[in-house]
Amino acid sequence: MKLAVNGASPLCKNKNHQWPNVDGEESSAVERCFERNHFSGFRAGNYDGGPEVINFETVVKKSTDSTYAVGFDTWSNGIVGAMMAFGLAPGDEVIITPYTMTSCATSILSCGALPVFADVCEDSGCIDPKDVERKITDRTKAIFVVHLFGIPADMDPIMELARKHNLFVFEDCAQSPLSKYKGKTTGAIGHAGGFSFTESKHITCGEGGMAITNDVKINNGMRYVRNHGEVCSTAKKASGTNAFDYCFDVYGSSGMIGYNFRLTEMAAAFGASQWEKLPQILDQKKKMAKVLIEGLQPLAEKTNLFSLMIPEYDHDPSWYNFPLRYTGHHTGVSRERFVSALNAEGANFMCGYVPPLYGQDIYTSNKNWVIEHFGDHIDYENPECPTVERLWSKELFATLDIRSPYTLDDMHNIVKIFEKVCENFEELKK
Repeated sequence: MKLAVNGASPLCKNKNHQWPNVDGEESSAVERCFERNHFSGFRAGNYDGGPEVINFETVVKKSTDSTYAVGFDTWSNGIVGAMMAFGLAPGDEVIITPYTMTSCATSILSCGALPVFADVCEDSGCIDPKDVERKITDRTKAIFVVHLFGIPADMDPIMELARKHNLFVFEDCAQSPLSKYKGKTTGAIGHAGGFSFTESKHITCGEGGMAITNDVKINNGMRYVRNHGEVCSTAKKASGTNAFDYCFDVYGSSGMIGYNFRLTEMAAAFGASQWEKLPQILDQKKKMAKVLIEGLQPLAEKTNLFSLMIPEYDHDPSWYNFPLRYTGHHTGVSRERFVSALNAEGANFMCGYVPPLYGQDIYTSNKNWVIEHFGDHIDYENPECPTVERLWSKELFATLDIRSPYTLDDMHNIVKIFEKVCENFEELKK
Protein backbone atom coordinates (compact mmCIF):
# COMPACT_ATOMS: atom_id res chain seq x y z
CA MET A 1 0.00 0.00 0.00
CA LYS A 2 1.29 3.46 -0.94
CA LEU A 3 -1.61 5.70 0.16
CA ALA A 4 -1.83 7.05 3.69
CA VAL A 5 -5.58 6.43 3.75
CA ASN A 6 -4.69 2.73 3.62
CA GLY A 7 -2.01 2.95 6.30
CA ALA A 8 1.11 4.25 4.46
CA SER A 9 3.04 7.33 5.57
CA PRO A 10 1.46 10.67 4.56
CA LEU A 11 3.21 12.84 2.01
CA CYS A 12 2.87 16.05 4.04
CA LYS A 13 1.89 17.30 7.47
CA ASN A 14 -1.12 19.61 7.65
CA LYS A 15 -0.74 22.97 9.38
CA ASN A 16 -2.87 24.50 12.06
CA HIS A 17 -4.97 27.43 10.93
CA GLN A 18 -3.81 30.87 12.05
CA TRP A 19 -6.53 33.16 10.82
CA PRO A 20 -7.26 36.03 10.81
CA ASN A 21 -3.96 37.85 10.35
CA VAL A 22 -3.73 40.77 12.77
CA ASP A 23 -0.86 42.82 14.12
CA GLY A 24 -0.13 46.05 15.94
CA GLU A 25 -1.81 48.19 13.30
CA GLU A 26 -5.26 46.95 14.33
CA SER A 27 -4.42 47.49 18.00
CA SER A 28 -3.30 51.06 17.32
CA ALA A 29 -6.47 51.76 15.37
CA VAL A 30 -8.68 50.56 18.22
CA GLU A 31 -6.62 52.49 20.77
CA ARG A 32 -7.56 55.71 18.94
CA CYS A 33 -11.16 55.13 20.05
CA PHE A 34 -10.07 54.91 23.70
CA GLU A 35 -7.92 58.01 23.36
CA ARG A 36 -10.91 59.93 22.00
CA ASN A 37 -13.29 58.33 24.50
CA HIS A 38 -15.55 57.94 21.49
CA PHE A 39 -17.11 54.56 20.68
CA SER A 40 -20.19 55.45 18.64
CA GLY A 41 -20.77 58.56 16.60
CA PHE A 42 -24.47 57.93 16.05
CA ARG A 43 -25.99 60.78 18.00
CA ALA A 44 -29.03 63.05 17.67
CA GLY A 45 -28.54 65.36 14.73
CA ASN A 46 -25.80 63.20 13.20
CA TYR A 47 -26.68 59.64 12.36
CA ASP A 48 -23.75 58.99 10.05
CA GLY A 49 -21.43 57.56 12.66
CA GLY A 50 -18.18 58.79 14.12
CA PRO A 51 -14.88 59.50 12.35
CA GLU A 52 -13.83 55.84 12.23
CA VAL A 53 -17.10 54.71 10.64
CA ILE A 54 -16.98 57.55 8.11
CA ASN A 55 -13.33 56.80 7.31
CA PHE A 56 -14.04 53.08 6.83
CA GLU A 57 -16.93 53.84 4.50
CA THR A 58 -14.78 56.30 2.55
CA VAL A 59 -11.92 53.83 2.14
CA VAL A 60 -14.26 51.10 0.89
CA LYS A 61 -16.23 53.19 -1.59
CA LYS A 62 -13.04 54.63 -3.15
CA SER A 63 -11.60 51.18 -3.80
CA THR A 64 -14.80 49.57 -5.13
CA ASP A 65 -15.90 52.02 -7.87
CA SER A 66 -18.85 53.02 -5.66
CA THR A 67 -20.43 56.36 -4.87
CA TYR A 68 -21.72 55.33 -1.44
CA ALA A 69 -20.78 52.88 1.31
CA VAL A 70 -22.79 52.09 4.45
CA GLY A 71 -21.31 50.23 7.41
CA PHE A 72 -23.36 47.70 9.37
CA ASP A 73 -22.82 45.80 12.61
CA THR A 74 -23.10 42.49 10.71
CA TRP A 75 -23.29 41.64 7.04
CA SER A 76 -26.54 39.74 7.59
CA ASN A 77 -28.07 43.00 8.77
CA GLY A 78 -26.47 44.79 5.83
CA ILE A 79 -28.34 42.45 3.50
CA VAL A 80 -31.61 43.17 5.32
CA GLY A 81 -30.89 46.88 4.95
CA ALA A 82 -30.38 46.52 1.20
CA MET A 83 -33.51 44.40 0.73
CA MET A 84 -35.59 46.96 2.62
CA ALA A 85 -34.01 49.79 0.62
CA PHE A 86 -35.15 47.98 -2.54
CA GLY A 87 -38.68 48.41 -1.21
CA LEU A 88 -39.58 44.72 -1.01
CA ALA A 89 -43.24 44.26 -0.11
CA PRO A 90 -45.14 41.21 1.16
CA GLY A 91 -45.57 38.72 -1.65
CA ASP A 92 -42.74 40.07 -3.80
CA GLU A 93 -40.27 37.47 -5.12
CA VAL A 94 -36.48 37.54 -5.14
CA ILE A 95 -34.63 34.99 -7.26
CA ILE A 96 -31.63 33.68 -5.36
CA THR A 97 -29.15 30.82 -5.36
CA PRO A 98 -29.83 28.08 -2.79
CA TYR A 99 -26.08 27.44 -2.49
CA THR A 100 -25.20 30.08 0.08
CA MET A 101 -25.55 31.11 3.71
CA THR A 102 -29.03 30.92 5.22
CA SER A 103 -29.11 34.64 6.09
CA CYS A 104 -29.16 35.55 2.42
CA ALA A 105 -32.58 33.98 1.92
CA THR A 106 -33.98 34.81 5.36
CA SER A 107 -33.21 38.49 4.73
CA ILE A 108 -35.80 38.25 1.96
CA LEU A 109 -38.31 36.55 4.25
CA SER A 110 -37.76 39.24 6.90
CA CYS A 111 -39.17 41.78 4.42
CA GLY A 112 -42.26 39.68 3.82
CA ALA A 113 -40.97 38.66 0.40
CA LEU A 114 -40.37 35.19 -1.01
CA PRO A 115 -37.06 33.64 -2.06
CA VAL A 116 -37.29 31.73 -5.33
CA PHE A 117 -34.36 29.36 -5.75
CA ALA A 118 -32.56 29.15 -9.08
CA ASP A 119 -29.92 26.66 -10.12
CA VAL A 120 -26.19 27.38 -10.39
CA CYS A 121 -23.50 26.99 -13.03
CA GLU A 122 -21.24 23.99 -12.58
CA ASP A 123 -18.10 25.93 -13.54
CA SER A 124 -18.53 28.57 -10.83
CA GLY A 125 -21.14 27.51 -8.28
CA CYS A 126 -22.81 30.90 -8.91
CA ILE A 127 -26.39 31.50 -9.96
CA ASP A 128 -27.28 30.45 -13.50
CA PRO A 129 -28.70 33.36 -15.58
CA LYS A 130 -30.63 30.91 -17.80
CA ASP A 131 -32.48 29.46 -14.81
CA VAL A 132 -33.04 32.95 -13.40
CA GLU A 133 -34.84 33.86 -16.62
CA ARG A 134 -37.02 30.75 -16.40
CA LYS A 135 -38.13 31.68 -12.88
CA ILE A 136 -39.02 35.33 -13.41
CA THR A 137 -42.73 36.06 -12.82
CA ASP A 138 -44.84 39.20 -12.56
CA ARG A 139 -44.08 39.09 -8.81
CA THR A 140 -40.29 39.16 -9.21
CA LYS A 141 -38.71 42.27 -7.69
CA ALA A 142 -34.97 41.46 -7.53
CA ILE A 143 -32.19 39.03 -8.38
CA PHE A 144 -29.85 38.07 -5.55
CA VAL A 145 -26.36 37.11 -6.77
CA VAL A 146 -23.73 35.44 -4.59
CA HIS A 147 -20.16 35.46 -5.89
CA LEU A 148 -19.38 32.09 -4.36
CA PHE A 149 -15.82 31.03 -3.47
CA GLY A 150 -14.59 34.46 -4.62
CA ILE A 151 -15.53 33.60 -8.23
CA PRO A 152 -17.62 36.34 -9.91
CA ALA A 153 -20.96 35.27 -11.31
CA ASP A 154 -21.73 35.91 -14.98
CA MET A 155 -23.14 39.42 -14.51
CA ASP A 156 -23.81 40.63 -18.07
CA PRO A 157 -26.81 38.37 -18.74
CA ILE A 158 -28.09 39.00 -15.21
CA MET A 159 -28.00 42.77 -15.68
CA GLU A 160 -29.66 42.39 -19.09
CA LEU A 161 -32.51 40.46 -17.43
CA ALA A 162 -32.77 43.17 -14.78
CA ARG A 163 -33.07 45.91 -17.40
CA LYS A 164 -35.58 43.92 -19.43
CA HIS A 165 -37.86 43.20 -16.45
CA ASN A 166 -37.13 46.31 -14.34
CA LEU A 167 -35.54 44.36 -11.47
CA PHE A 168 -33.06 45.22 -8.75
CA VAL A 169 -29.80 43.26 -8.61
CA PHE A 170 -28.03 42.61 -5.32
CA GLU A 171 -24.47 41.24 -5.17
CA ASP A 172 -23.31 39.37 -2.08
CA CYS A 173 -19.53 39.75 -2.10
CA ALA A 174 -18.90 38.22 1.31
CA GLN A 175 -16.42 35.82 -0.32
CA SER A 176 -15.32 38.05 -3.18
CA PRO A 177 -14.01 41.46 -2.04
CA LEU A 178 -12.35 43.34 -4.92
CA SER A 179 -12.89 40.50 -7.38
CA LYS A 180 -13.41 41.61 -10.98
CA TYR A 181 -15.88 40.68 -13.69
CA LYS A 182 -14.77 41.92 -17.11
CA GLY A 183 -12.74 44.62 -15.37
CA LYS A 184 -15.60 45.76 -13.13
CA THR A 185 -15.49 45.43 -9.34
CA THR A 186 -18.10 43.02 -8.01
CA GLY A 187 -20.61 44.68 -5.72
CA ALA A 188 -20.68 47.82 -7.86
CA ILE A 189 -22.14 46.16 -10.98
CA GLY A 190 -25.67 45.68 -9.65
CA HIS A 191 -27.83 48.16 -7.72
CA ALA A 192 -26.21 47.30 -4.38
CA GLY A 193 -23.75 44.83 -2.94
CA GLY A 194 -21.34 44.43 -0.10
CA PHE A 195 -18.94 42.57 2.11
CA SER A 196 -18.77 40.52 5.28
CA PHE A 197 -16.12 41.08 7.93
CA THR A 198 -16.82 38.11 10.14
CA GLU A 199 -13.75 36.27 11.36
CA SER A 200 -13.59 33.62 8.63
CA LYS A 201 -13.55 36.07 5.69
CA HIS A 202 -10.65 37.65 3.80
CA ILE A 203 -10.48 40.43 6.39
CA THR A 204 -12.33 40.94 9.66
CA CYS A 205 -13.38 43.36 12.35
CA GLY A 206 -14.87 40.55 14.46
CA GLU A 207 -18.36 41.04 13.12
CA GLY A 208 -19.39 43.67 10.62
CA GLY A 209 -20.41 44.40 7.05
CA MET A 210 -20.29 47.11 4.42
CA ALA A 211 -22.88 47.76 1.72
CA ILE A 212 -22.05 49.71 -1.43
CA THR A 213 -24.22 51.33 -4.08
CA ASN A 214 -24.22 54.01 -6.78
CA ASP A 215 -27.88 54.83 -6.19
CA VAL A 216 -28.62 57.72 -3.82
CA LYS A 217 -32.09 56.46 -2.86
CA ILE A 218 -30.77 53.00 -2.01
CA ASN A 219 -27.98 54.61 0.00
CA ASN A 220 -30.50 56.70 1.92
CA GLY A 221 -32.75 53.72 2.51
CA MET A 222 -29.94 51.60 3.91
CA ARG A 223 -28.90 54.43 6.23
CA TYR A 224 -32.46 54.75 7.48
CA VAL A 225 -32.77 51.04 8.15
CA ARG A 226 -29.41 51.08 9.94
CA ASN A 227 -30.57 53.76 12.36
CA HIS A 228 -34.10 52.96 13.56
CA GLY A 229 -35.66 54.41 10.41
CA GLU A 230 -34.58 57.88 11.53
CA VAL A 231 -33.13 60.45 9.17
CA CYS A 232 -29.43 61.01 8.75
CA SER A 233 -27.52 64.04 7.57
CA THR A 234 -25.71 62.21 4.77
CA ALA A 235 -28.98 61.16 3.20
CA LYS A 236 -30.16 64.74 3.09
CA LYS A 237 -26.88 66.04 1.67
CA ALA A 238 -26.54 63.24 -0.89
CA SER A 239 -30.08 63.66 -2.19
CA GLY A 240 -29.33 67.11 -3.54
CA THR A 241 -32.91 68.04 -2.73
CA ASN A 242 -34.84 69.50 0.14
CA ALA A 243 -34.68 67.34 3.22
CA PHE A 244 -38.47 67.11 3.31
CA ASP A 245 -38.37 64.97 0.18
CA TYR A 246 -36.91 62.24 2.32
CA CYS A 247 -37.86 62.98 5.91
CA PHE A 248 -39.77 65.20 8.29
CA ASP A 249 -36.93 66.90 10.13
CA VAL A 250 -33.61 66.11 11.74
CA TYR A 251 -35.30 64.22 14.57
CA GLY A 252 -38.03 62.73 12.45
CA SER A 253 -38.83 59.46 10.76
CA SER A 254 -37.99 58.47 7.21
CA GLY A 255 -41.22 56.55 6.91
CA MET A 256 -39.27 53.26 6.90
CA ILE A 257 -39.03 50.60 9.56
CA GLY A 258 -35.51 50.52 10.93
CA TYR A 259 -33.30 48.84 13.47
CA ASN A 260 -30.08 49.41 15.33
CA PHE A 261 -27.67 47.96 12.77
CA ARG A 262 -24.98 50.53 13.51
CA LEU A 263 -21.26 49.80 13.27
CA THR A 264 -19.18 50.77 16.31
CA GLU A 265 -16.15 53.01 16.13
CA MET A 266 -13.85 50.23 17.37
CA ALA A 267 -15.09 47.75 14.77
CA ALA A 268 -14.76 50.37 12.02
CA ALA A 269 -11.21 51.30 13.07
CA PHE A 270 -10.26 47.61 13.12
CA GLY A 271 -11.94 47.01 9.76
CA ALA A 272 -10.33 49.96 7.98
CA SER A 273 -6.90 48.77 9.12
CA GLN A 274 -7.69 45.31 7.78
CA TRP A 275 -9.02 46.70 4.47
CA GLU A 276 -5.66 48.33 3.81
CA LYS A 277 -4.13 44.84 3.91
CA LEU A 278 -6.69 43.35 1.51
CA PRO A 279 -4.70 43.89 -1.72
CA GLN A 280 -1.72 42.08 -0.20
CA ILE A 281 -3.92 39.23 1.01
CA LEU A 282 -5.52 38.89 -2.42
CA ASP A 283 -2.15 38.95 -4.16
CA GLN A 284 -0.99 36.08 -1.95
CA LYS A 285 -4.16 34.11 -2.65
CA LYS A 286 -3.87 34.61 -6.40
CA LYS A 287 -0.28 33.40 -6.44
CA MET A 288 -1.33 30.30 -4.51
CA ALA A 289 -4.25 29.67 -6.84
CA LYS A 290 -1.94 30.04 -9.85
CA VAL A 291 0.28 27.24 -8.52
CA LEU A 292 -2.75 25.00 -8.04
CA ILE A 293 -4.21 25.78 -11.46
CA GLU A 294 -0.95 25.23 -13.32
CA GLY A 295 -0.23 22.03 -11.42
CA LEU A 296 -3.70 20.48 -11.34
CA GLN A 297 -5.16 21.38 -14.74
CA PRO A 298 -2.91 18.97 -16.73
CA LEU A 299 -3.53 16.23 -14.18
CA ALA A 300 -7.29 16.76 -14.35
CA GLU A 301 -7.24 16.48 -18.14
CA LYS A 302 -5.03 13.40 -18.02
CA THR A 303 -6.95 11.42 -15.39
CA ASN A 304 -10.57 12.55 -15.83
CA LEU A 305 -10.97 12.20 -12.05
CA PHE A 306 -11.62 15.85 -11.21
CA SER A 307 -11.99 19.23 -12.86
CA LEU A 308 -11.24 22.82 -11.89
CA MET A 309 -14.05 25.37 -11.52
CA ILE A 310 -12.94 28.23 -13.77
CA PRO A 311 -15.57 30.07 -15.87
CA GLU A 312 -14.70 30.94 -19.46
CA TYR A 313 -15.75 34.61 -19.23
CA ASP A 314 -13.22 37.29 -18.24
CA HIS A 315 -12.89 37.37 -14.47
CA ASP A 316 -10.38 37.93 -11.69
CA PRO A 317 -11.35 35.92 -8.57
CA SER A 318 -10.47 36.79 -5.00
CA TRP A 319 -10.38 33.07 -4.05
CA TYR A 320 -12.15 32.71 -0.72
CA ASN A 321 -11.46 29.02 -1.17
CA PHE A 322 -10.36 26.81 -4.03
CA PRO A 323 -13.19 24.62 -5.39
CA LEU A 324 -13.01 21.57 -7.66
CA ARG A 325 -15.44 18.99 -9.01
CA TYR A 326 -14.96 15.26 -8.59
CA THR A 327 -15.71 13.57 -11.92
CA GLY A 328 -14.43 10.07 -11.19
CA HIS A 329 -17.74 8.38 -10.42
CA HIS A 330 -17.33 6.17 -13.48
CA THR A 331 -14.58 4.36 -11.55
CA GLY A 332 -16.87 3.29 -8.71
CA VAL A 333 -14.89 5.42 -6.23
CA SER A 334 -16.95 8.08 -4.44
CA ARG A 335 -15.99 11.71 -3.90
CA GLU A 336 -15.76 11.05 -0.17
CA ARG A 337 -13.28 8.24 -0.69
CA PHE A 338 -11.16 10.35 -3.03
CA VAL A 339 -11.14 13.35 -0.69
CA SER A 340 -10.33 11.20 2.34
CA ALA A 341 -7.26 9.95 0.44
CA LEU A 342 -6.16 13.54 -0.29
CA ASN A 343 -6.61 14.57 3.33
CA ALA A 344 -4.77 11.54 4.67
CA GLU A 345 -1.72 12.72 2.69
CA GLY A 346 -1.83 16.13 4.38
CA ALA A 347 -4.36 18.12 2.34
CA ASN A 348 -7.44 19.74 3.90
CA PHE A 349 -10.47 19.50 1.62
CA MET A 350 -14.16 19.51 2.52
CA CYS A 351 -16.98 17.93 0.55
CA GLY A 352 -20.09 19.63 -0.73
CA TYR A 353 -19.99 23.10 0.86
CA VAL A 354 -23.36 23.92 2.55
CA PRO A 355 -26.62 21.98 2.07
CA PRO A 356 -29.04 23.66 -0.37
CA LEU A 357 -31.19 26.16 1.50
CA TYR A 358 -34.52 24.87 0.20
CA GLY A 359 -34.04 21.73 2.32
CA GLN A 360 -34.22 23.73 5.55
CA ASP A 361 -37.27 23.36 7.76
CA ILE A 362 -38.24 27.01 7.37
CA TYR A 363 -39.18 26.23 3.74
CA THR A 364 -40.28 22.60 3.87
CA SER A 365 -42.50 22.93 6.95
CA ASN A 366 -44.54 25.74 5.39
CA LYS A 367 -44.82 27.29 8.87
CA ASN A 368 -43.21 30.61 8.03
CA TRP A 369 -45.96 33.21 7.78
CA VAL A 370 -44.65 34.67 4.51
CA ILE A 371 -44.58 31.28 2.79
CA GLU A 372 -47.92 30.32 4.33
CA HIS A 373 -49.69 33.44 3.08
CA PHE A 374 -47.96 34.11 -0.25
CA GLY A 375 -45.99 31.04 -1.23
CA ASP A 376 -48.60 28.48 -2.21
CA HIS A 377 -47.42 28.64 -5.84
CA ILE A 378 -43.75 27.91 -4.97
CA ASP A 379 -42.63 24.29 -4.65
CA TYR A 380 -39.78 24.38 -2.15
CA GLU A 381 -39.63 20.59 -1.98
CA ASN A 382 -38.92 20.31 -5.72
CA PRO A 383 -37.15 23.53 -6.74
CA GLU A 384 -35.62 22.02 -9.91
CA CYS A 385 -31.99 22.76 -9.12
CA PRO A 386 -30.22 19.65 -10.46
CA THR A 387 -26.74 21.21 -10.67
CA VAL A 388 -26.89 22.29 -7.02
CA GLU A 389 -27.98 18.80 -6.03
CA ARG A 390 -25.15 17.21 -8.01
CA LEU A 391 -22.48 19.57 -6.68
CA TRP A 392 -23.65 19.15 -3.10
CA SER A 393 -24.10 15.41 -3.04
CA LYS A 394 -21.50 14.07 -5.47
CA GLU A 395 -19.00 16.47 -6.99
CA LEU A 396 -17.83 19.62 -5.24
CA PHE A 397 -14.86 19.66 -2.89
CA ALA A 398 -12.83 22.67 -1.81
CA THR A 399 -10.09 23.93 0.47
CA LEU A 400 -9.74 27.14 2.45
CA ASP A 401 -5.99 26.72 2.74
CA ILE A 402 -4.95 29.23 0.10
CA ARG A 403 -4.11 31.80 2.76
CA SER A 404 -1.69 32.33 5.61
CA PRO A 405 -0.05 30.40 7.22
CA TYR A 406 0.09 28.36 4.02
CA THR A 407 2.75 29.17 1.45
CA LEU A 408 3.52 28.55 -2.20
CA ASP A 409 5.49 25.49 -1.11
CA ASP A 410 2.34 24.16 0.50
CA MET A 411 0.47 24.64 -2.76
CA HIS A 412 3.16 22.68 -4.60
CA ASN A 413 2.71 19.97 -1.96
CA ILE A 414 -1.02 19.87 -2.65
CA VAL A 415 -0.24 19.28 -6.32
CA LYS A 416 2.10 16.45 -5.30
CA ILE A 417 -0.65 14.98 -3.11
CA PHE A 418 -3.04 14.94 -6.06
CA GLU A 419 -0.38 13.31 -8.20
CA LYS A 420 0.26 10.62 -5.58
CA VAL A 421 -3.43 9.83 -5.08
CA CYS A 422 -4.14 9.77 -8.82
CA GLU A 423 -1.08 7.59 -9.51
CA ASN A 424 -2.24 5.07 -6.91
CA PHE A 425 -5.96 5.50 -7.54
CA GLU A 426 -6.54 1.75 -7.95
CA GLU A 427 -5.92 1.34 -4.21
CA LEU A 428 -9.11 3.30 -3.53
CA LYS A 429 -11.20 0.63 -5.26
CA LYS A 430 -10.26 -1.97 -2.68
